Amino acid sequence: MDGEVAGTVACQSIVTIGRKGLLKGDLTAKKLVVSGSFDGCCNVDSLEITKTGKVMGEIRATELIIAKGGRFTGHCREKDAPQEVAVTEAQEPVKGIERSGKSTIERCLDGKLPASNQAASSPQKERLKTG
Repeated sequence: MDGEVAGTVACQSIVTIGRKGLLKGDLTAKKLVVSGSFDGCCNVDSLEITKTGKVMGEIRATELIIAKGGRFTGHCREKDAPQEVAVTEAQEPVKGIERSGKSTIERCLDGKLPASNQAASSPQKERLKTG
């Protein structure tokens, strides 16, 4: 859709708001793709905000995709979830982060950092070890 639409929209499939489109109101659909603007409340299985899309308001969605450049302002809740959302820890550790448990100074003392990162001389290392 291009142009401005206000009111309530209900659809059993996909609603697409084009770059020049604006939808204000409530929307229920299988999927919403926003390249223009949406302002209101939506209840969808999937919401995709493209790089030119702007969404403001309250959304309930099972899947939320926001492209780089796309904007979302408001509240988001998982579709069919209770009002209170439980916070859970990630199932997989973040890749690329070293979790050795040692500080930078301890790794430097162990010789685990390149020489360019080892600022302390040998006497300084001894003082660091002994406190």
